Formats: sequence, C-alpha cells, structure tokens
Amino acid sequence: MKLKNSQLLLIFLVVVVLLVGLRFLKSQKEEGSLKQTFFEIDSSQIVQFNITPLANEYEGFKLVKNNDHWMLEQKDKLSFRVSDEAIIRAIEELFKLKPSRLASESKDSWSKYEVDTAGSLLEIFTSNESFQIIIGKMIFQNQVRVNQYVRLPDEDQVYACESYLEGTFKNPVNKWRNKQNIVWPLGFWQEVNISGNAKNIGFFRNEDSWINKHTQTDLGNDVELIALIDGFNALGFSQNKDLTTDSMLYSIQITTTQNESVKLSLYKNAHEMILSSAYNTGNYFVIDSSKTVSFMQEIKKYAEHSLITPLF
Repeated sequence: MKLKNSQLLLIFLVVVVLLVGLRFLKSQKEEGSLKQTFFEIDSSQIVQFNITPLANEYEGFKLVKNNDHWMLEQKDKLSFRVSDEAIIRAIEELFKLKPSRLASESKDSWSKYEVDTAGSLLEIFTSNESFQIIIGKMIFQNQVRVNQYVRLPDEDQVYACESYLEGTFKNPVNKWRNKQNIVWPLGFWQEVNISGNAKNIGFFRNEDSWINKHTQTDLGNDVELIALIDGFNALGFSQNKDLTTDSMLYSIQITTTQNESVKLSLYKNAHEMILSSAYNTGNYFVIDSSKTVSFMQEIKKYAEHSLITPLF
C-alpha cells in the first residue's frame, strides 16, 4: 500500500519527536547524576599537593607549603622553591574544577579520555583531610573552550570540566621553578657588598647616587657593576647543584632601605658562573661567559687586585 504524503510527514514527525524525547531523557539522566563539585576545600587550608604520573610514579613530585612559600620536592632528586605565580594559577584552576558534563559511565572509555594509566593522580592535602582526582586528556573546542577530562579514583564515571589542569598541575618539573633571585627592584636597594678571596667591595646609596665605601667616591646613579647584579633576575636555569664552598668566587649581600637583605653566591663553572640565592632555595642559574667577563672586568675597577684568577 502506497502511503500518502501526509502520512509520511506524520511518520517523520513521530520519529523526530521520539528522537528529541530520547535525547531529553538522556540529558536529564546525565544532569541528575552530575556532581555539583568534586570537593569542598578552603584554599588557605591546603598544605600539600602530590602529582603522580600513573605510568611512571618515579617522576611524581610534591608541592609543599613552607610558611609563606611553596617548595617542590621530587624523591631524592630535587628540592627547590616554586614560582609564586605558578602555584597561584594552579590553585585558581583547581577551584574552577566543576563537572560540566558526564562524558562516560563506563570503564571502557577510560583510555579514550586518558584517565587510566595515561593520566596523573592529583592528591590534595589540608591539615585534616585529603582528596584525590585523576587528571586525564584535555582538548580545546573552537580554540576557546577547554574540556579537561577527570575521574575520581573509586568511580567509573568520566567528567568533562572547564579547567586548565593540563597547563598547571600537569606541568613538567622545570615549569614550576622560581626565576626570581632578588626580591626587590633596584630602586629599593640601599647597600651592595661583594666579597671574595678576603677582598671586599662595597657601595651604599646616598639619595640618587651610589658611593664607593672604600674611596667615598660619588659614582652617580648609573653604576655598571650594580646594573649587572640587577640583571641576575633574568638568567637561565642550571642543572648543576654539586657546588661546594671551594668553587665559590663571590658572595654578594644586597640590603634594602627597609633593612631587608638577600645573599647571592657565585660559583666557578668552566668559563661561566653559577648563581644561587638564599631567597630562591634549590634553584641554580647560569651566568654565561659574556656576562661573566663583564662582571669580572667591572670588579677589577673597584678592587686593588683581582678577586679571582681570570677564567680565560
């Protein structure tokens, strides 16, 4: 029997209604099972994060709060001060971590969303409780919206969230390093004292001028040696941590107008120098050969004898 156009249209409308109804019921089911949040935490109470790649637990590390700053610790390999900006951003993204969609309810999809052994376990500790979540795959939609897939360790469900954990908690170790060696801008410096091989060079600020402590000479505001030291906040990281007092060339003490101070240590390393800062514990920086030569040349201007044997 041949169906009339009106009958075909009616059948088509019935199919459309059924499809819309099924989709609605599915969305209602997902919405009903969707969590509002994964955890309730006061950010000020967080004292530690553990980040563990499940495929290689040896590469895991801890972020530990130490009074007013954070330290990264990696088993017996590393311990260094974390960038304030990096930890602030990570915590901000953590508190954006709310389920926006139930991506799957089946274990079979874990590998698709990389919440199996391809994921990383994030553990969050406060003074009296802890929380865990597995960070999986992240994708961008339309270059704007982020879908970060996560799973709770004791559940099968996979959730999509609009949080950028991939570029924060899943960052490689070196991305967490603090690059700042001198806390205060040059305008706040009051004294600079440099020592090495029992020789000392000192400068103090008198209004807008730097004064050589030894000669009482007014050097003006633009002193190349002090400018070089100010540039020690913009150095590349060094993996060299096997430094000894025998290889130390200079100690530089910077004191501010508020009587705060920081000590920098410079170590010989072939044709370069390695810098460490008492403020930036555990991080080491390379002063390249060009800057090393400039620094030594400036030192010689103010010392009766060179403080060190030339490296070149």
